[in-house]
Amino acid sequence: MLLKKHIFPIFVLSIFFFVSSCTAQSDVKDSSVKNDGLTVSVYSNNLSLVRDVRDVNLAVGAGEMTFDDIPESIIPETVNVTSLTDPKGFEVFRQQYDYDLIAADKLLDEYVGKKIKIISFNEYHDRKEIVEAELLSNRGSKIYRIGEEIFLGHPGHIVLPEVPEDFTIKPQLLWAYNNKNSGDQKIEVTYLTRGMSWKADYILFIDKEDAAASIDCWATINNNAGVSYKNSKVRIIAGEVRQEAPRAMKTARFAMDMAQASSFNESAGEKPFFEYHIYDVPGNITLDNNKSVQAKLFTAKNISVKKEYEARSTYSYYTRSTNNEGTLVPVNVTINFENDEKNNLGVPFPGGVVRVYKKDAEMNTGFIGEDRIKNMPNGEELKIEIGTAFDIIVERKQTEYKQLSKNLYESAWEITLRNNKSEDVVVSVFETIQGNWTVVSESMSYEKINASKIKFAVKVAAGKEAKVSYRVKIGI
Repeated sequence: MLLKKHIFPIFVLSIFFFVSSCTAQSDVKDSSVKNDGLTVSVYSNNLSLVRDVRDVNLAVGAGEMTFDDIPESIIPETVNVTSLTDPKGFEVFRQQYDYDLIAADKLLDEYVGKKIKIISFNEYHDRKEIVEAELLSNRGSKIYRIGEEIFLGHPGHIVLPEVPEDFTIKPQLLWAYNNKNSGDQKIEVTYLTRGMSWKADYILFIDKEDAAASIDCWATINNNAGVSYKNSKVRIIAGEVRQEAPRAMKTARFAMDMAQASSFNESAGEKPFFEYHIYDVPGNITLDNNKSVQAKLFTAKNISVKKEYEARSTYSYYTRSTNNEGTLVPVNVTINFENDEKNNLGVPFPGGVVRVYKKDAEMNTGFIGEDRIKNMPNGEELKIEIGTAFDIIVERKQTEYKQLSKNLYESAWEITLRNNKSEDVVVSVFETIQGNWTVVSESMSYEKINASKIKFAVKVAAGKEAKVSYRVKIGI
């Protein structure tokens, strides 16, 4: 077929490059005639798997094929090419990746020591002047020899006769192949590329009683791969896929098998695969280069939620006297709910940011906090920390301290809770105790959470105060 080299006007500051056109005979087959199917599987760690199916017409025998519209950030060693029409009759045995893209400085480097033209415009005489010059250097300031003189820079537009054959306008793959049967074929190409990622964002609306909520999960897909994917089927992969550069081909093979197995499933929703989860975005969408697009993964309503208060003390010096009047402990507010079918959920939650909203008495929407969650499977409880309570005060102080022996200490602690709200609350008070400890006495029962933490569930009436105290013996 006949390929044409085009004229490339390149503008860099005040310098223009004009390249003349020429034609050349080539037997290279262009595969970009028709796109017959595009699937993009996007991972969260700057990686995506692309499955591209194109229609081509091939003759019998050996030949070469170009494949363009690929991203600059492609991982070329992960490319896999097969014929869906005739998998046994078509085989690629060599691949070349052309990525030496055309650029002004690169072009000028090729013409160092050669004759070029500089076009300048004489404003006083209203005419164009053409100067022939030899480019001596393109490092920093350009140096020319014009006649018998050396010029350090020169006003005007640089004109080059042509683009060197080594340069390409955009990245492309070149394949050498053998083909046994002539005619139309569907060629499937899969590859991994950098520059694409996605993140999950949640919108959680709770009702006025803080007892029920609705939630929407959105996937924000960012495409910085260097190419646009038009009218493509998009799949979101939730989970951490291990990557190792020397074994990129092995990683790619796993990903390709996944895409081929389920890329034609048009149903929206989530499905498990291996140790990950796949979300099929409904319909076909366009992922434009250097842009982001949002797609809803799932939504749920009438979710039962619980609002809880937690006061978490930091590490306390149980083995010495604190000598203070008391320390205020922040009271964190959390929204908790079970992720199961009984609670109108039961779907895997990809890690992301949950933003929580609520309507006030006048039905105006207010933002009340946000938290980042990790990947959360079905059947687990989600806890979202949204801020600190304004009207609940927790004060903690040491009331007694003594050293029983060289490595044995005893101290007593009192925690005062004041509820300035118009409703009763229950505050979970967490105490962190290090060392070999034993609670000697306590004013109310506690729950041992782990080897260094206990919890008191303290009920505080509206407008009232409550206290909890305990004595602990610690050996170090």
